[in-house]
Amino acid sequence: GNTALMRMLQKFFKEDKRDQRNNQQSIINLLLSKNANVLIRNNQGETALDIATAHKGLGVYKKQVLNQLQKLAATQQQPLSLPA
Repeated sequence: GNTALMRMLQKFFKEDKRDQRNNQQSIINLLLSKNANVLIRNNQGETALDIATAHKGLGVYKKQVLNQLQKLAATQQQPLSLPA
């Protein structure tokens, strides 16, 4: 399964509508401000950071989110796995 952060990132990176993207970015920022673990692995072995870096052609907002994830990841422990 995916964490709430992973789900929001998947929606955020697929979204083209600015209003929706802004709402999703607000939720992502909230999760990151609460130190959401960006290194937890889902059932496919992906982390939130993996999900974010998999998307090509990142716009300004998307690059900002990726930078936030990378900074938080640098402060966190090794990746964990979610129970199946």
